[in-house]
Amino acid sequence: MAVPVVNVPRVLREKLGDDGADALVDLLNSVQASRREDLEVLTDRFERRLGEELAKVRADIAAMESRLVREIGGVESGLVREVSALETRVRGYVAAVVGAGVAFLTLVITLFSWLKH
Repeated sequence: MAVPVVNVPRVLREKLGDDGADALVDLLNSVQASRREDLEVLTDRFERRLGEELAKVRADIAAMESRLVREIGGVESGLVREVSALETRVRGYVAAVVGAGVAFLTLVITLFSWLKH
């Protein structure tokens, strides 16, 4: 990165002299370099911390996703059991209705054949 040029105002250069003005410029450049280094260190720390926190968030999301998959699986298996039980009951009802229908038809046929004679 280029070092910015600092122009010491004439009145300050007259008060400080050339050596004093040069020393002031060196001091300001040193402070600026130190601030730049501090900023780089802080940026590195921030990026590292951000990466750590992002990893934690990703782990939390993965754990929640896993839990949701398990819970959905539990709900799904519960639904399968309920549908199976309902299917069994419906088959029983259908068998009862068909049985009653057969019995009724048998009775009607028997009645008609008895009335024919």
